Amino acid sequence: MKPMLVRSAETKPTYVFEGIARRTLSWGEKVMVIQNTFSPGAGVPQHAHIHEQISYVVEGSLVVIMEGTTYTLNAGDSLLMPSNLRHSASAPISAVVIEAFAPPREDFK
Repeated sequence: MKPMLVRSAETKPTYVFEGIARRTLSWGEKVMVIQNTFSPGAGVPQHAHIHEQISYVVEGSLVVIMEGTTYTLNAGDSLLMPSNLRHSASAPISAVVIEAFAPPREDFK
């Protein structure tokens, strides 16, 4: 595998959910990193996937509901979401969130 340099400003955002701009930053054979920018009130509905996921809030605030427990993340906080656990996320205020997935999500490439 060769090194991969990605400049966020040169990537085009994808809008899968209203008010959320996703930029796929880089991925390898075992891990992927993306950036989600949430508008206030934007959210991702409840879902589950095989990937382990870590969310790190760079700016703002993110509320994650996972298996009935609510986690409020503020700038500097991170949360591990194990494989196959149902979860949702919403941003009460604007937020920038870096997320890592292992293995990489084919649907985000």
